[in-house]
Amino acid sequence: MGMGLSRVAAGGAIASLAVTTVLQGVDGIALKVMVDAWAVAPAAQKEIAFHAAFAVRQVEIGLATMASLMFGITATVNGLAAAA
Repeated sequence: MGMGLSRVAAGGAIASLAVTTVLQGVDGIALKVMVDAWAVAPAAQKEIAFHAAFAVRQVEIGLATMASLMFGITATVNGLAAAA
């Protein structure tokens, strides 16, 4: 049983790091591009650009939540594997 849990924990660690990598891409690249577009948008398009940047921010928040949950579950499964 411990060996199976160890493999699940290893898979969880890989998945957690993958989600964190996507999170960094959204935060570091996509959100910056959207905020820069909002900053230089003409007055008539400011509201649309703001809502687009806000949508990307919401995706970032969702990814951060998923990463936190995945790391927590992975740590729990890793602890169970160590105890088994």
